[in-house]
Formats: sequence, structure tokens, C-alpha cells
Amino acid sequence: MANENFDFNLIKVFCSIYETQSLTETADALSITQPAVSYALKKLRDSYNDPLFIRAEGKMIATSLANKIAPTLKNSKEMIQKSFYGVYDFDPRLSSRVFKFSMSDVSQIFFLPPICLTLEKYSPRISIETLQIEQNNIELNLHKGELDFAIGNLANQEEKFKNILIDKIFEDRFVCMVREDHPAGVDESNNFDLGRIKILSVRNNITDHCNQIKKMSSELHKNITLVVPNYAATPIIVSKSDYGVIIPLSIAKIYNHDNQFEIYEIDYPNNSIDVNLYSHVSYQEDPSIKWMRNLILKNFHHHNV
Repeated sequence: MANENFDFNLIKVFCSIYETQSLTETADALSITQPAVSYALKKLRDSYNDPLFIRAEGKMIATSLANKIAPTLKNSKEMIQKSFYGVYDFDPRLSSRVFKFSMSDVSQIFFLPPICLTLEKYSPRISIETLQIEQNNIELNLHKGELDFAIGNLANQEEKFKNILIDKIFEDRFVCMVREDHPAGVDESNNFDLGRIKILSVRNNITDHCNQIKKMSSELHKNITLVVPNYAATPIIVSKSDYGVIIPLSIAKIYNHDNQFEIYEIDYPNNSIDVNLYSHVSYQEDPSIKWMRNLILKNFHHHNV
């Protein structure tokens, strides 16, 4: 290997191919063209006199040498990144940093008001931008730095995550919310029968709790008569009709601030959902990321529903 001619920017290309097993995903992650990735891989192969990655079954599979050098190159990449973090100070009182979050509409309802109040008081120049990124694109966007955090439940993706830090914020559970004096409320024994309720179902691919609600609804009864992509209109619909909505308890409590709804527990196994904070391990030493992560965990970690 000709060390004197080695371009250390190639470390990022190597680490990304090793992580994603894909030239296309590497190009997306590093915001470069695929020919540029191929050229960088050729330079790496020439430098190490080894193919490093061999295409098999649609993936770039690491050779034995690539597996051997991967920990060293990954550590080098992280050390270089940390060296940049060390040359600037993050002062939340003065910073104009924009933090980008992916979160569903209900996560926005629950998390944004307290976060904004805290920022307004202690960090008035900091801004928040919320996006709604589909679950299967979360890791790539976090890796590229186009997202700083995702909040919610991404259980369907967690086994596929390779370099995502997952912090459990709190545990929620599902309830059924109907209007006050709903005709199909409790029976003579004061038991709530979900099967008698017309269900308004929320379905999207932003968070996995919609998949859990879909499964719960279909197993408990077949009476799903309205499907919407988010919770925005559900309080109005439920308050003016006989529809009920299966919803996280934390959100039902917010909607029920004037006690205009009845909230019923649902008898269903594993009726719980973890609300998590997701971030990429590559940025965990960034002072601003560490600060925001600590702010969220401190403010919501012990929330009880």
C-alpha cells in the first residue's frame, strides 16, 4: 500500500460501502455520484492490492482483508470527525443551530410545545424543523446529516438499523377514545366492548404504531369504516359522531383537556408502545447533538402515562 499517496477522504467511502453493502446507497449517503464511488473504490483497491468488496447476490460483500482493516478505518474516521467537534464550542444560549426532526403529527403535538418553551426560555436563537420521513429512509437521512433525530416508534426498522442509537423515552399504551355519552360505551357490567364501536383508523408509514393499531383493530373486530393518514381531524370527527379512535394514551389526554371525550382501556396482549429517540452514532460526539439529546431525555424520560 502506497501510504504517501493515500487520499484519506477514501476512508468515508470505504466505511459507507462496508456499512451499506451498496454503491448506490453510499453515493446517496455521501451526496456524490455513483461513478465517483466506483472511482474511489478503484483507488482503494489499488492502494490495498485487494478487491476489498465483491458483488454477490446484489450486495457488495467485504473480503477478508476488508473485514480486517474495517475497525481501524472506522476508528480513524471517527477520530477525524471528533477532532472537528473539538475545535468549536456549542453555546445553546447563543447558537443559531437548526435541529431537524422526523416525527409524526402526534409526536409533534406531544413533544414540540415543551421543547419550544424550553428553547424560548434558554436558547432563543435555536430553531426546530420537523419533517415526516418514511421509516425505511430514516437511517439514510440520519447518516447523511439531513436529519438530526427521529422520534416515535420504528420497531419495524430497528432490526435493520446498523448504526442507530436508540434511547427509550417512555412507554405508552393504546386506548380507545370516543365522545362523551357515546351510545356504545360500557355494558351492564361496566365493561368496554371495542367490537361495538365504529373505528376511525390512522395509517401511514411515518411511525410503526399505525401498524400496531391496524393489527389490533383487525383482530378485535372488522368494523373499520374510516381510514385517514394522520390524527389531525380525529378529535373533531370523534366529538361529532359515533366513531372511536385507537390512539396512544399520551395523546388522548391532550385531546381530552376539556373532558369532552371518554377514554377506555383496551384489553389486548402487549398493548404498549415504546416511544424512542433515534440518532446516528456518527454524530453522538457532536456537542450540539449531545445537548439536544440530553434536553429531550431530561424533559421526557420519566413521563408517565
